Amino acid sequence: MRKKILVISPIPTHPRNAGHRERIYQLLRQMQMFGHDVHLLHVTLERGGDSEAMRACWGDRVHLFQHDIARTPYRCSPSLHGTFAGKLARRVLYTFGREYHCPYAIDDWYDPACEDAVAQLHQWIRFDIVIVEYAFFSKVLTCFDASIVKIIDTHDIFGNRHKMFQQQGQTPVWFYTTRREERRGLRRADVILAIQEEERRYFAALLPEKQVVTVGHFAQLDQLPFKTTEPLTLLFFASSNPINLHGLQAFLQSCWPMIREQTSARLLVAGSACQALPDDEAYQKIGMVEAAKDVYKQADIVINPILFGTGLKIKNIEAMGYAKALVTTPTGAKGLEDGRQKAFFAAEMPDEFAQRVIELLLNHALRHKMNGEAYQYVFALQQQHSARLAEVLLHKPNIYRCEH
Repeated sequence: MRKKILVISPIPTHPRNAGHRERIYQLLRQMQMFGHDVHLLHVTLERGGDSEAMRACWGDRVHLFQHDIARTPYRCSPSLHGTFAGKLARRVLYTFGREYHCPYAIDDWYDPACEDAVAQLHQWIRFDIVIVEYAFFSKVLTCFDASIVKIIDTHDIFGNRHKMFQQQGQTPVWFYTTRREERRGLRRADVILAIQEEERRYFAALLPEKQVVTVGHFAQLDQLPFKTTEPLTLLFFASSNPINLHGLQAFLQSCWPMIREQTSARLLVAGSACQALPDDEAYQKIGMVEAAKDVYKQADIVINPILFGTGLKIKNIEAMGYAKALVTTPTGAKGLEDGRQKAFFAAEMPDEFAQRVIELLLNHALRHKMNGEAYQYVFALQQQHSARLAEVLLHKPNIYRCEH
C-alpha cells in the first residue's frame, strides 16, 4: 500500500559528503524504491547544505525551512548552557583540573517556528507517516495526532555522549544530553529506528514500552574489480568530524610507520578530513569528491581506525558495498559483529591493526577473498534491513515486539 511519508531533517542530504547525510539520502531513496510518496522537509540547522542539488534530486518533494537559533530554547532560556550556574560549575571544576560540559536539554536546538510550515504541509498533503531525523528534533512530532505513525530515526545515542569524549581526553562536540532527556524525546515516537543492534538494545531498555527496530544503512552496491597493481593503496575516506581525525592521527603516529617499513603501499586521504590535515609526504590528500565510487576505484584496502564513537560507521558499510577489504577497530565494528574477521578485519590499535593491513597488502589471495566476502555480507545485510523497513512503513507492530 502506497504511503505518503514526510521526513523532517535538520541535516541536508546534499552535498553527500558526510555519513549522516548519506544515511538520510539512502533512507529516502529506499522508501521511494518501495513505491511510497516521500517528501523531505529540510530544517536548515546544519550549515553547508546545497538546496539546488536537493531540488535537482528530489524535485517538488523537497521543502525548505530556515532554522533560526535565536528562536530555540537554547537561546531563549538555555538549559544551564551559558547561564550563571553553568559558568560557575565550569569554573569550580576547572579549579580542580576538570572540564565541565553541561548536557543539552533534548529540545535545546528545536526551532518552534517550523511548526506552522509543518502544519501547512500536512494540511496540503495529509501524510500517513512522519519520520524525524534525530531525537533532538522530536518535538515536531507533537504537531501530529494519533492517526499518524510517528518514527524517529536515531542515528546515534546522545545520552551521556559527552562522557565518551571526555574518557578519550577530547572536548565534546555537537549534541549530547542525559539519558533522561533522551528518553523524553524518544517517547514522542510510535517507532524508534536504531542504526545498529547494540543501540537497539540500549533504546529498548531505555523505553521498554516502545517499538524499537534496527534499520541499518543502505549503501550503494557496486562490486568494483580486484586489482594488484603496485604500489597498493590504502584509503582513509572521512569527514572532518573530530572523532575521525582523532583516529587518523593515531593511525599515522602508531601504525603507518610499521606498514611503510614492510610494504611499498601509499595512503590516500579523501573527504573533508583533508581540510584539517597539513600537507605531508606520508600521505596524499585528494580532498572532496563528487562521486565516492571514483575514490574507491583507487583503493585496495580501506582503513577506519576510529577509537570511540556511537552509531554505525557509514563509511565501513560503503567500503564493503564497493567490495573493498576493510580494516577497522572494535569500535568501528559495532553493529557489524557477525561480519568480523570474515567480511572485514576488526583489530586493536596499533600493533594488531598494522599487522592486519600488512597481511592484506602482502597476501593477494586473502584480500581477493575478503573483497568478495565484504560485498556479500553487505548485500545480505541490506536485504534484511530493507525487509524490516518495509514492514515498519506498513506499521506491523508484531515485528518490533519480537526483537526486544
